[in-house]
Order: sequence, then C-alpha cells, then structure tokens
Amino acid sequence: MPGCFINYRTGDGEHVATLIDRELGRRFGPDEAFRASRSIEAGQDYVRTLDAAVRRCDVLIAIIGPAWLDSPHRSDGVGRALDDPDDWTRREIATALSLGTPVIPVLFDDAPRLREADLPEDMRGLARCQYRRFHHRSVDSDLEEVIEAVEVVVPRLGEIGERPAEEGTGSRRWPTPCAT
Repeated sequence: MPGCFINYRTGDGEHVATLIDRELGRRFGPDEAFRASRSIEAGQDYVRTLDAAVRRCDVLIAIIGPAWLDSPHRSDGVGRALDDPDDWTRREIATALSLGTPVIPVLFDDAPRLREADLPEDMRGLARCQYRRFHHRSVDSDLEEVIEAVEVVVPRLGEIGERPAEEGTGSRRWPTPCAT
C-alpha cells in the first residue's frame, strides 16, 4: 500500500491533490501515493479500497481549500458535508487520526486555519496538526515544502528520494508517471 494517502474534497482541491500526487510519484515512485481518482481501478470496490488505503498509509495529506469547511452536503445540499459521519473526506481524516497516523493539512489559496470548535468531534485533532500552505503563485516552493514535510514524517520515503539517479537520467528524482 502507498505511504501517502491524499485526501481532498471533490470540488475543492482536486487540482492541488493532482499536483501533489504527481510530485510524490516523481520523487518516490507512483506506487507511494494514493489519490482515489487515480488509484482506484474500474470495477474495484471503492469502499474497501479507500478504507484499506487510509488504514495502511504512513501519512495522510489533507487538502483543504477555502470552501472545505462549509462545503454543502453533496446528496441534498442541506447542512455541511463535514457534519455527515459518512462524508468521505471526514471518514478518511477521522480514521487516520483515530489510528494515530500523522496528518499533514495543506491549506491552499486563502483557506483559513482550522479551529477545533468548527470541526466534528472525531476530527478536532486536525486543528492541532501543523499545516503547510499552498498557493498558485508559489507552486514550486510550496510543493517542495509539502514533500519535505512528508520526508520528515515518513523517513523511508526520504531515503527513496535520495536514491542515485539511473544512468543517463541526469536527475536523482523519479520520472513523471505518464498517467495521472
């Protein structure tokens, strides 16, 4: 199972999740990052696959945008999605927190810092997790900060990223995967 689980809310963060996924794959190999829209094969039981991936990951990267906290419930638009215990974004984060899996919040654009009082009980620990910022004007440096945070939390990934370059590549980093 991948070391990094990328958690994001559909409609608020797919682009950031994709950029981080690509960079993780480039640095550590594509099998070290799990992003649902890329990692779940057609016909797979997505419930089992998501649950297994979040339970086995070494770190969960939570992509949080300006609309993340107050995103409406997807099925009926009534209430906040986060207030539904079956909301996938909530389930994945709450599971990681309950298992003691490190969680790195990545706040993009003008997303506000999280406050415990704004989160459901099973997610309040997320507000205490040190976060990283991600902004469209500083993509390269912000990606680097996220990757460095992952390497600190999951040292074995830092060792993968330090492998010598394959002959003729001119780079110590993994090649960019063709499909994302």
